Amino acid sequence: MKRMGWISMFGGAALLMAAIPCIADEISRQSATGACMLSIKQMLHDPGSAEFDHSREAGVLIKGNRAVVIRSVRAKNGFGAMRLQEFMCFLEASGDVISPVLVVPRGEKVAQANALYKKWKMP
Repeated sequence: MKRMGWISMFGGAALLMAAIPCIADEISRQSATGACMLSIKQMLHDPGSAEFDHSREAGVLIKGNRAVVIRSVRAKNGFGAMRLQEFMCFLEASGDVISPVLVVPRGEKVAQANALYKKWKMP
């Protein structure tokens, strides 16, 4: 039975929640990608400038209630220039909630990302 789930993330002091269909304790490809995109937007200098290229497929690995997503976004940096950057999102579902565990630009916090990847025993 499908239920509506929630994606939660903390952006400063604000809590952003968006309804995403998900099955309890499971993550679908679509909900993982959506959760990653919302998490990335919260990290950007200018979230309103975010442009996700939907013609390019996101890299998604799912194992049970955990997912790793690689997603590209073009957005304005602090100087107002549009910049293309890839992010890695480590997500975990608990009940109907999908939460970001770690969201980092690709190439940053490599040791932390590798340790989490190994701990989760992703394929």
